[in-house]
Amino acid sequence: MNLSNFQILSSGFGFLFGCLVFYYFGILDQNGLKSKKMKWFKFTVLTSILVLIEGCASVVTTFQEPKDQNSVLVIGSVIVDLFEYRGRSTTYHDGLDVVIAARFKHNGKIIHKNYWVKTNSRGYFVLSNVAPGDYTVRGFQIKIVGSSFKINVASPLRKENDEFLVVGPSKIPKGAFYFSNFKQGRIIDLSHNYFIVDRGEIVHHKSYFRYDNIKMVTGKIILEPDVMTYFKRRFQDSQWFTK
Repeated sequence: MNLSNFQILSSGFGFLFGCLVFYYFGILDQNGLKSKKMKWFKFTVLTSILVLIEGCASVVTTFQEPKDQNSVLVIGSVIVDLFEYRGRSTTYHDGLDVVIAARFKHNGKIIHKNYWVKTNSRGYFVLSNVAPGDYTVRGFQIKIVGSSFKINVASPLRKENDEFLVVGPSKIPKGAFYFSNFKQGRIIDLSHNYFIVDRGEIVHHKSYFRYDNIKMVTGKIILEPDVMTYFKRRFQDSQWFTK
């Protein structure tokens, strides 16, 4: 599997950070501060760095071919309308940061995890070569153009009727117990997700199989096929769709 530039840079920064940490604590050791606690701290830092690098190399947020028979492909799309939110009415679909909630088994244990993906110019996203399990859209983050202010929207996903809410960046939960998606073999389709955040910070969400002349708050008309068809057309020779 080829690594993206982001993954390579992440691994490189992780390695450099590890070198700096060990150099720093090596100086402390030379000053007579050797101890079991220091050695244990070094081991913990090294383990954390290796986990970070492994994570960057194994989870791909761009379209990649399957790495083995057990890996899964997650696809979907997100479009967000701000309706008079802080005086703005704008449609967002390009470069949205979307958080995907996951629940899967690893070494006999149930793992809850959030993955961050970025949409393309038409609002589609992909998560390649992840573990078989349950996946759903948890929320998203938008940086308002011309401002450093970011909007964070998330759902607790505890039960079916849980709503999406405007939350702080540190308030995005990890656990999820309600999942709504369509599975076709090794492909999980999270469909089209259309959000409106209004001036009262109330979040409205609706899922679509396809966008059939849907009008945005800006007046723009959206016409898109279903998510599976979009990816099949774009990557028609991919092993995800031919096997």
